[in-house]
Amino acid sequence: MKKERYNMLVALLTILVAVSVALSISLSSTVIAPAVMLLGIAVLFALRTRIKEIVKDEMVYRISEKASRRAFQGFVLCAGLSGATIFLVKELSAAFTPVAQTFLFSICLLLVLYLGFYAYYSRKGV
Repeated sequence: MKKERYNMLVALLTILVAVSVALSISLSSTVIAPAVMLLGIAVLFALRTRIKEIVKDEMVYRISEKASRRAFQGFVLCAGLSGATIFLVKELSAAFTPVAQTFLFSICLLLVLYLGFYAYYSRKGV
């Protein structure tokens, strides 16, 4: 399969999954959406194995790594400052305290995940 056909099929699959999830939401069904999403992921992996051309090269991986790292750093910085400011300023309504806690706990979870993946990949040697 050529790359253009692969891209077209991925776009079509994305549209079909989105429509199916929207239909599931409108029907208030909790079974259809996860099933369709899992089926879509399986079809996507099957399509990816059939492509003959090179889809990604090392430059794409490096750009993705840098973009992911900057997004992570930006989120941690913004959520940390926002959460700390909301949490420390007592003049704000008490209703904002859960928002601050959500920001700060999400940063903790992300840092734990980051450290876990860092340890895994440093042991693996990649």
